[in-house]
Amino acid sequence: MGLIYVFLGLVVASVGVFVATKFFGAFKDNDKNGVPDVVEDKIEEVKVKAEEVKAKVKKVKKTAEKVVKAVKKATKEEKPTTKKAKTTAKPKK
Repeated sequence: MGLIYVFLGLVVASVGVFVATKFFGAFKDNDKNGVPDVVEDKIEEVKVKAEEVKAKVKKVKKTAEKVVKAVKKATKEEKPTTKKAKTTAKPKK
């Protein structure tokens, strides 16, 4: 029973905080959409930063693909010489 009172108390307190901030203008909200302007600004900053990171990831991906191709090409060129070295090597007695 006590748990119900605690839960109801938390609900009443959160509603009170909502009413106090919404109707008494505790946070600046010029467009009156219920989201504080500070939060909207941060969301825009995060979106811009996400686009920058996305562009960097694409560059890194392209570079990694080029490196993989170069390594594959280099290993293809090295395989014949290693095979030749294995067949011509004579063991010491």
